[in-house]
Amino acid sequence: MNYTKLIKLVFFADKLHLKTYWNIITWDNYRALKMWPVASLTLDIIKIPEDYSLDD
Repeated sequence: MNYTKLIKLVFFADKLHLKTYWNIITWDNYRALKMWPVASLTLDIIKIPEDYSLDD
């Protein structure tokens, strides 16, 4: 999946959930980047190198 698409999907899921239930799904803080607001923890997870395994 494209990272931009993933970031937008998380944003819109949080936005819809906030509008409906008055809280967000991720409980993450959003940062403003050039083009789009980004959930900071989501961005940190995406930046983890692919050769790093969380199973070790």
